[in-house]
Amino acid sequence: MNNNRNLTQLQKDWNLLTYGTAVPKNQQNIDEELKDKDGGMKIPFTGYSLKEMYGDSASGAETQNYYQDTAGYHLHTGAWNKNSNGEAGSASVFAFLDGFRGGTNASNIYTSDFSTTSDAIIGKSGHGTYSKIYIAEIIIYNRALTQKERQSVEFYLSHKWDLDQNVYYDSTYLTRWPREFTGNATNSNGSLGVSFRSPGINAKRGIFLGNESGRYVQYTTTDAISNLGNAGTVDELTMEWAACFLAAKDDGTNYCIFQNETYQSDGIIMRYGGNAYGRPYLRFNHASGSGTTSSGYLPSVNSVSAGSWHYFQLIYENGTMYWYMDNVLIQTQTGWQTPEIDANDTMQFLSQSSQSFCGEVAFFRLYNKALTAKERINNYLTQKRRVETIPQVAAPSNLKVFCDANQYRTFGASTWYDMTGYGNRAGLTVSGCSQLGQGSNMIWPKQYSFDGTDDNMTWAWKPSASNNAMSYCFWIKFDSWVTDAAYNQIYCEESACWIANYYDKIGFDINNGSTWVDTNGGTIDGLQITVPTADQTDTWLYVVLVYEGSGSSTSANFKGYLDGEQNFNVTTSFASGSDGTINSSGGDLEVGKRNTSNFLPGDLANMQVYNKALSAAEVKQNYDYFRNRFGK
Repeated sequence: MNNNRNLTQLQKDWNLLTYGTAVPKNQQNIDEELKDKDGGMKIPFTGYSLKEMYGDSASGAETQNYYQDTAGYHLHTGAWNKNSNGEAGSASVFAFLDGFRGGTNASNIYTSDFSTTSDAIIGKSGHGTYSKIYIAEIIIYNRALTQKERQSVEFYLSHKWDLDQNVYYDSTYLTRWPREFTGNATNSNGSLGVSFRSPGINAKRGIFLGNESGRYVQYTTTDAISNLGNAGTVDELTMEWAACFLAAKDDGTNYCIFQNETYQSDGIIMRYGGNAYGRPYLRFNHASGSGTTSSGYLPSVNSVSAGSWHYFQLIYENGTMYWYMDNVLIQTQTGWQTPEIDANDTMQFLSQSSQSFCGEVAFFRLYNKALTAKERINNYLTQKRRVETIPQVAAPSNLKVFCDANQYRTFGASTWYDMTGYGNRAGLTVSGCSQLGQGSNMIWPKQYSFDGTDDNMTWAWKPSASNNAMSYCFWIKFDSWVTDAAYNQIYCEESACWIANYYDKIGFDINNGSTWVDTNGGTIDGLQITVPTADQTDTWLYVVLVYEGSGSSTSANFKGYLDGEQNFNVTTSFASGSDGTINSSGGDLEVGKRNTSNFLPGDLANMQVYNKALSAAEVKQNYDYFRNRFGK
C-alpha cells in the first residue's frame, strides 16, 4: 500500500456524509459564473466520480470487491455497504468504477445482517490471492448511500485525485450528463451506448474529455435548437467555446464539437480537422438557398497546436461571419447564408456519427443573437480567467512527439498515436508491448509494458536531427535495474541521441555528427540521473533530459530532472566537429531498444520530445500536470 502524502484515509464519521467537505468550495462559484443571463444556450462542464460497490452480506460470508486482470491480480474498486434502502435496492449488489455502473445483476445474498466476525482485509482475499495495486483513499459508511450522496463522494474523490470520470447515458442508473443551464434543451432519454470515459469528465480541471469513439451527448429537439442562426427579421448567431485539441494528424477525420445538421441540407456543424489539421471549421447548411452551404476554416497560420488551450468566438450577423481567437479578430467573411431550419434535427455534443472531438472542452455556448462588442469582451474576460487556471502541458507549440497511453485518441495495439501532428499521421509502431489499462487488463495508469526481450517501438523519422536544443521527457517504471556496462535502452536516435539505464544511473549522450559528447553514455562528464535505490524498480519516475547546444561552438549544457527536481547540471563540449547541432544523419526514433538489442524491461505511460530546452519551471509544470495519475 502506498502511504505517500497521507494517501490512505479511513472515514471517521461512519454514518454522516458532509457535503461541505465533499464538494470543492469553488464549485458553486464556477456554476454561478457560467449561468447564462441572456437566454442563449450553452453546455458548460459538470464533474463527478470514483469507485464504490454496494451490497449486503450473509452472516459470516466473505465479501470481495475487485476487477481482475489477466495476471490474476485483484484491483480493489471501493467500499462495501449493507444495502437495504440505497440506490441498489434490497439484497442487491452494484459496482461503480469511475462513476460508471458495472453490471445490473442482483446479488444472491438475501440476509439483512452484516455479522461476519472476520477481520477486514485490504489487498488479499480469503483464498490467498493478493492485489498488486496502489490505494489512494478508502472511505467506509455503515449504510448504503443514496444516489446523490454517492455522486457527491465520487466528485470529491475525482477532484482530489485528478481522476477522469464517465459521462453516463442510461437514465435508469442515474444519468450523468453535461449540464445545460438555459432550459432550451433537454437530454435525450435514449441510451446511446457506452464507451469507457468517452465522453468523460475531469472534475478537478473542470473539463469534458473526448476521444475518437463515436460517442456523444444528445439533446432533444426544440425550437431553440432547430432555429439557431435564424432568429426572424434579423439573422444572428454567436458561438463560443474554449478547448484544447489533442489528436493525431488525420486528414480523413472530422473532430466534431457540435452539430444539429442534416448533412449539407439544414442545420449547423462546428468541428476541427478534416483536410485542415488543427483548424476549427464551421458550416451552415441551406439546401434551398442559392448555394448548398456556407462554410469556412481559420487560416492555416492560426492552426492550433496539440496541447494548447484557445478561446474562440464566432459571430454571425446578416450574412457576415466574424472569427475571433483569444480576443483577436482573425478574419471576416461575407456572403454567408442563414442555416435552414428542420425541427426534426437532434443536437449532438462532442461527436457526429463516428467522428468525435479529440481533446478537452471547458464550455460551449450558443446564442441566437450577435453579441455586441461589450458583451463579447465581457464573456472573454470572464472565461479567460477560468481557462487559465486549467492545468496544461508546457510549451505545446514546441512539442515534436507527444504520446500518452491515457490519450484521447484510440489506445491502439499496433500504433501509439502521436498528438502533435507535424506532418506525421501515425506515431510509434508497437512491436509486442502489452497494453495495460483497458479491456481485461484493468491497470492504472494506462501504460505499455516492455518485456525486456524483444518488445519495442519505432518511428521512421528523426525528431532531434539538425536541432541544437532538445528535451526528452518520460513517465517510466523499471522492472529491473542495470548496475554495470549492460544497459536498458529507453530512447535512441542512433548517432544522434542516446538515453538508457546504464552503470546504476540513467545516462544521456548527444552526437553532433562527428562524435558523442561523452563517448560513454554520460559516465565521463556526469550526464547521468541518480535514482534512489528504493525507486529503481516498480516505481513510476518522471525522467527529463534537457540538451542546450550551440550553433556556433562545441560548448553544450546538459540537465537532468527526476520527478520535477533538477538532478544534474553539466556544461561540457564536443571533442570534434564545428558546433553542437545534433547529427542530421542519425537513425530513426527507437523506444525500448537500440538496433536489435538492449531491450527495456519496464513500463512506459507517457513520452514527450521538444525542440527546445525546457526551463526548470516548464519541467515542473509538466510534472504537476501528470503527477496525480502516478500517485506522486
